[in-house]
Amino acid sequence: MTDRINEKLGAWLLKEGHTRELLANEIGISRPALLARLNGTSNWNWEEVVRVAQITDSDLNDLAGISKTAT
Repeated sequence: MTDRINEKLGAWLLKEGHTRELLANEIGISRPALLARLNGTSNWNWEEVVRVAQITDSDLNDLAGISKTAT
């Protein structure tokens, strides 16, 4: 899941004007906490994952690596 989150956030950071500081503020965590999550030394909590989904306009299932299958 962390790889998918970091991929989405990396794309978000490439947009003009987006910085790690802005991203940390949008998620509601400190910049050092964001860096720890991006580096994999700290885990994302559920509230942060939900916020990442909102910020990046992503589906939670996609971030979790859950594929939707028709039944």
